[in-house]
Amino acid sequence: MLTIVFERKAQRLRAHQRLITDLYVTETQRPMIHCTGAAEEEDARRYQSVNTVKALMQDKASRSKESMCVEDNVLLEYLGHQEYIDTLQIPLQPLADNLDSGTYAVFEEDVVKYTMYREAISHAIEELVEIVADQRQIVVYLLGAGRGPLV
Repeated sequence: MLTIVFERKAQRLRAHQRLITDLYVTETQRPMIHCTGAAEEEDARRYQSVNTVKALMQDKASRSKESMCVEDNVLLEYLGHQEYIDTLQIPLQPLADNLDSGTYAVFEEDVVKYTMYREAISHAIEELVEIVADQRQIVVYLLGAGRGPLV
């Protein structure tokens, strides 16, 4: 009975370690560890958790540096940077982040995005025309378009 409990704990531990290493994609990611319980237990658990996660991240970083080769990874070759692979980015906040003109240029060159915008707006206008049945004039306001090709 005792060995079964230890085996299950070991399996859960490996599953948690696998989850952490799968979620950790780039060296710029930083995990946040939150432990609950009594203060002395919380500190001990946090210390243990931090050391474990740090070791997992360092191990994955060293393994990925060894195995990462531009010829083997078409996506890396296309993007030119490992940090852009399989990563969700925090949305840009133009007013808070003080973005420069070059950053806007990247978004303005996104042809697919503006094609999708155009299709969505066309469908919405077609639906409006059907609803009003040519009884009144349709006015479309475009707000917050910035300086992009959407205008």
